[in-house]
Amino acid sequence: TLHMWFSYIIIAHIAGGLSLVLGIFTRLGALIHIPILAAAVFVVHAEKGLMMGGQSLELAALVLFLLVIYFLFGAGPLSLDQYFFQKKSGAAS
Repeated sequence: TLHMWFSYIIIAHIAGGLSLVLGIFTRLGALIHIPILAAAVFVVHAEKGLMMGGQSLELAALVLFLLVIYFLFGAGPLSLDQYFFQKKSGAAS
């Protein structure tokens, strides 16, 4: 079962990361990453505490916060999401 979780995490990071990098389906990409980062923050890194060497908890918490922002507000004006979906809505009007 542990092998299955590692496979899910690897596939989720690749698929979600590509969608975020390319700016297409950014909300879905963020949604895919949120459970992984939440587990990293609240399970894996929480036992080490804040202000420790390497700052892994702080970085994971920051990335989790930014993923939630992407999920709530979507991509910016220069993303492929904006280009494709704005073009479709403009053509329908």
